[in-house]
Amino acid sequence: MQESAELRAWMEGMYGAMSSGDVAWLEAGLSPGDVTVAIGTDPAEWWEGGGLVREKLAAQFKAGLSGARFEPTRLRAYEEGDVGWVADQPRVILPGGATASLRVTAVFHREDGVWRMVQNHASFGVPNEQSLGMSLPT
Repeated sequence: MQESAELRAWMEGMYGAMSSGDVAWLEAGLSPGDVTVAIGTDPAEWWEGGGLVREKLAAQFKAGLSGARFEPTRLRAYEEGDVGWVADQPRVILPGGATASLRVTAVFHREDGVWRMVQNHASFGVPNEQSLGMSLPT
């Protein structure tokens, strides 16, 4: 695999769209296919199918996610042929000023010459002691 400036720029564009509430950018950037899946930070956020992913993310933009700023801190992007992936740990600054560190991964497929996201996962890092009740080597 090789580093991908295109996918890096795609992810930075996604952060911008999330901040501004640009649903049109979102609709163009997500694969409409049934294989598309997005897994969010809330246990109820497991959405399958491009239409449902678009619908739910657009609703979250309108419900207050837009206005938050996403600053990449560890953005990595790679591609090979028509498949690529991204990983990052963006700093999120909410409209009220609170901050959080998010973990994001995404898988992309080039469809008709255009990169589209087919899988996305976002999570908050939680210490093993808190989530599993035990300490593990990290």
